[in-house]
Amino acid sequence: MKHLLAVIVLTVALVTSALSEASGPDQVRNLLTDQQAAWNRHDLEGFMQGYWNSEELTFFSGPNVAHGWKAALERYRKHYQGEGQEMGKLEFVDLQIEMLGADAAFVRGAWHLTMSDGKTPHGIFTLVLRRFAEGWRIVHDHTAAADEPKAAAGEVRDAITRLEYAWAEAQKNGKADVVAPLLTEDFVNTDADGETYGKARLLSNLKGGVWESNGISDVQVIVSGETVIATGAWAGKGVDGDGTHIDRRERWTDTWVRINGKWQCIASQQTTAAKP
Repeated sequence: MKHLLAVIVLTVALVTSALSEASGPDQVRNLLTDQQAAWNRHDLEGFMQGYWNSEELTFFSGPNVAHGWKAALERYRKHYQGEGQEMGKLEFVDLQIEMLGADAAFVRGAWHLTMSDGKTPHGIFTLVLRRFAEGWRIVHDHTAAADEPKAAAGEVRDAITRLEYAWAEAQKNGKADVVAPLLTEDFVNTDADGETYGKARLLSNLKGGVWESNGISDVQVIVSGETVIATGAWAGKGVDGDGTHIDRRERWTDTWVRINGKWQCIASQQTTAAKP
C-alpha cells in the first residue's frame, strides 16, 4: 500500500510539472503581449509590470548596464517620454521561448518600433524570466538596437535646412512650442551682444514678439558624421518677446547633433552684421 501511494504521489508530481512546463511558454508569451499593449497605449508603468520589481533586476542595452526596476523605468521615461521624444508603436516578433525548468525561461526575439516620422528603429533582445508567486517576471533583459543606415550627406543637409526655416518661421510667429523640440535640454545660445543663456530664456524671448520683418537667408550646411554646422543670415525689425526693439542684421552659426535618431540644436551663436 505504501509503495502504491508513493507511486501515485510521484505520478501526480510528474504530471503537475509537465503541465506547468507546457503552460509556461503560453504564460510568458502572454506577458510579452501585455507589455506590447501597455507600450502602445503609452503606459510605461503597465509595461514595467512585466519586470521583476527588485534592485536585482539587470538591464543591458548596448554598452550600458542598469540595475533595478526604478532605474529601468527612468531610462525608458528619459528616452521615450522626455521632451521631443515619443514611444511609437511597438511590436515583438520572432519569439523563441525555451523553458529552463518549471520556474525559469529564456526568450529570444526581435523588437520593432514605428515612429510618427516614418522611422523604424529595431533590434533584438534576450530575456531571462522567473516564475514568482505573482506570476512570470523578467529578471534580466539584454536589448540591442540595429545600426541605422547612415543618411547621405545631401539628405542631412536638406533636413537641417528645413529645420532652420521651421525654426525661423516659428520665431517670427512666437511659437515657442514648435522650437522647443528642436533644442537639446543643455542648449546654449550666445547672442549678438555676447550674452550667453539657455533654452528656457530663448523660448521665453520668442513669446509675444511683434515683427514687421523676420527671416533667414543664405543657409549653408556642413555635415560631419553625427554633427552638423549650419550658418546663415538673419534680418529682423520689430519688438522681441522681452520688449526689446530690434532693427538689425545678423550672421548666425548653429551646431546640430543627432540624438536618438533626431536632429537637435545644441548651440547657437549670433554676430551683428553690417546693414547693406
